[in-house]
Amino acid sequence: MGITSSTPSPAEVLTLALDKRLRNTAVALPGTVVSYNAGAQTCTVRPGVHRLVPSIDDEDVDEVESLPAVQDVPVVWPGGRGFRLTGTLQAGDSVLLVAMDRDIDGWMRTGQPAEPDDARMHSWASCV
Repeated sequence: MGITSSTPSPAEVLTLALDKRLRNTAVALPGTVVSYNAGAQTCTVRPGVHRLVPSIDDEDVDEVESLPAVQDVPVVWPGGRGFRLTGTLQAGDSVLLVAMDRDIDGWMRTGQPAEPDDARMHSWASCV
């Protein structure tokens, strides 16, 4: 039994696997503030762009999936060298969600360099 033309090559399999992984890699999205906790300097943000996922029925078609609101997002105000610009956020304000390369929970607890609590990468659970 020989290889048929419908059998993908190793390069095609690798390309499909990488494409699937990249489709699920969080980097940055616009978002809308749902609520703001000024004391904790965190907010809940609703992502402003839906995710496209390959259809189960047709590999050439993408389906739209809403992303859930992201809870307890640390607010990063611009600053440096002894100054910081701050303000207040209100429901409806536009923000930029940036997914961190690694889990930031340890750093958030201590404010010091820390090992990641887990191996997740580019997760909306670790965004600012």
